[in-house]
Amino acid sequence: MIPTKPAFEISLRNHKKEDVVVKVVEPIPGDWKMLSSSHEFAKSEAFTAEFQVPVQKDGETKVTYRVRMRY
Repeated sequence: MIPTKPAFEISLRNHKKEDVVVKVVEPIPGDWKMLSSSHEFAKSEAFTAEFQVPVQKDGETKVTYRVRMRY
């Protein structure tokens, strides 16, 4: 059985007075494949996707992704 999860959405808010890059580390269980994502990612470990997300000063950025997982 290969379940497909709905898209995940992560909202990042920057209240600083300068732009920042936020490291988002998402644990994903099982054997997985990224189907789509709003930002580039790296498979840092077998069960981890890592996004480096720029967020403008006093702004908000949303990261969305969809994965297919096998257990």
